[in-house]
Amino acid sequence: MFALKAFWSSERGNFAITTAVAMLPIMIGLAGAVDLIGTSHDASQLQNSLDAAGLAIGTKFSPDMAAGDVQQLGLQFFAANMSAADQQEYLGSVSAFAATASGS
Repeated sequence: MFALKAFWSSERGNFAITTAVAMLPIMIGLAGAVDLIGTSHDASQLQNSLDAAGLAIGTKFSPDMAAGDVQQLGLQFFAANMSAADQQEYLGSVSAFAATASGS
C-alpha cells in the first residue's frame, strides 16, 4: 500500500511527461508551417511563370499572329520559367492556355 501511495505522489520525471505530452501539438504546428511554406513557394513560382508568359505575349504579340501561335508562345515561356519538378506536378492539370488581346 505504501509503494502505491509513494508512486502516485512522486514528482520525479514530471518534466519528461509534460514534454512528451507537449510534443504532439508542437510537431503538428511545425509540420503545418513547413507545408504552408512549401505551398506558398509553389504558388509564388506559378504566379511568376504566368506573369512571365503574359509579359512575353504582350511583348511579342502582333495582330497577324494566329491564336495557336500566341498559345504556343505563352506555353513556351511558362514552361521555361517552371522547374522540371513543378512541371511534373502541374502536368495534366492545366487543360487550356488562353491569351486574348484587348484595348485600342
